[in-house]
Amino acid sequence: MSKSLLWIGASSLCILFMSVFARSAHAQADNPSCMAIRRACRQAGFEPGQGVTRDCYTPIVEGTPGNGKALPSIDRRIVEQCRSSISSATRPGRQTQQVNGKTELMPADEGAVVYDSNNHVYWLADADFAASPKGQEIQRTMEVTGIDPNGAMDYSTARKWVAALNAYDHNQGYLGHNNWQLPATPLKDSSCGALGPGGASFGALCQGDALGGLYYVGLKHVFPANAAAFTGASIGPFHHMQLAYYWTQTSGGVNGTGKQVFSFNSGQADVTEVNDADYYALPMVPKQNGPIGGVAPACPEGSLLALYTGGPAANQAVFDCDTGISWLADANLAATSNFGIAGDLPIHYNRPYPAPHPITLSEPRIIDGAMMWSTAQEWIAALNDYDGHKGYLGSTKWQLPDSPADLKALFAHLQLAPGDTRLMSQAGAGPFHHLQPFFYWEMCVNDPKEAGRGVSECSAGNAPSGRLGREMSFDFTFGYGLLSTDLSALKYFVMVYYPATGASPHSTPTNPRQR
Repeated sequence: MSKSLLWIGASSLCILFMSVFARSAHAQADNPSCMAIRRACRQAGFEPGQGVTRDCYTPIVEGTPGNGKALPSIDRRIVEQCRSSISSATRPGRQTQQVNGKTELMPADEGAVVYDSNNHVYWLADADFAASPKGQEIQRTMEVTGIDPNGAMDYSTARKWVAALNAYDHNQGYLGHNNWQLPATPLKDSSCGALGPGGASFGALCQGDALGGLYYVGLKHVFPANAAAFTGASIGPFHHMQLAYYWTQTSGGVNGTGKQVFSFNSGQADVTEVNDADYYALPMVPKQNGPIGGVAPACPEGSLLALYTGGPAANQAVFDCDTGISWLADANLAATSNFGIAGDLPIHYNRPYPAPHPITLSEPRIIDGAMMWSTAQEWIAALNDYDGHKGYLGSTKWQLPDSPADLKALFAHLQLAPGDTRLMSQAGAGPFHHLQPFFYWEMCVNDPKEAGRGVSECSAGNAPSGRLGREMSFDFTFGYGLLSTDLSALKYFVMVYYPATGASPHSTPTNPRQR
């Protein structure tokens, strides 16, 4: 298969250097002798990652003095075998696009980074590094502010964070690399499902962007699979609360055809398309319909929320003593109870760039509780029709929240703050850890041959600003494999990489689903 389209600006000299470095580093990750040297360095007390490589491994292999700390004694034959592997790896003609004839994600540098043979980059293995103890230390040292405790940040802060990683340790950079960058995305991508009015590609199937390539090719997922499963958090009387968006009934967007959504991760609202977005449903019974069963539970002192303890909703619904709204206590009930809403939905993509090459996909109506807008409406109707039209928990008045304001009030009454660390996935995905099932920022990088709408914004790393003129940026969700553009002020997560080579444009697969 051809390699993903990936634009990385670099001089010819940088391209040559990084090509040689990638091959040698890749060989070091494989070679048992090189691994034995790194293991000895680690056992000798050198700091994992940068300390092992810079202060111990490199001096031993290159035969140069270290930083003053005693180096471990290594058998000369082991050192020579490691040197030999590096030398053979840097000979012209060795291909790094594939490993053993197939696309691979391979841990390197003691597992601190992951070599991605499809994107030709080395990813930081911690997919939410900013939230880690070391990441927080770098924030303090480099005076980066605006990052939430769970690692989410707006786009401007994301760029400052990357700059801090490169300037860290007296400009040597984190792990000894000062060329970290946000994942790149082209303005236009023929593998994407749609093209926006501002001239930017978006939607499912995108592999031209680095994160799309990682999702579809490296991690081998298919839209709309969740690459970073998260069962949810227990917060107050609620359980299975998700960090991704929840649907509301309020329309939005330039043409009013989208729907407003809300995230308990950031406390922020957004607007989304309804035809290919898979989000969650938290049903409510509004105040005007009264408490479920006619009697509201008393709120405990110091709280505005009370779990129903009697009647048909006992232990399964929560009453808000301030708003009078009753909520389901299971914030992702659809993951375990579909109420008869099953089967698949067709999704049609025109794929208009550079010329229309349409495709029709199908997806389950409910995927681990996430669903499209039309399915969310059907699921709510099924709740009200449950048990011979008596309704779920004895109520036929369930509905989606009227607007993000309902969920924002609940956010406040739960005493949540943006970036609550309970709303973080701790799970791994392949060689990565802490991958979040939500959006990650990407940086637009122009094709020098591109012209027309959106090019000026892309040159600055942004997405086209759209009709309202607000700054937009590209992002990609591992929740269901979709490339999007969003307001730069929203708070999303950040993955970074450094290039293994100066990658150049390549054609993308004609049918990404056949991976």
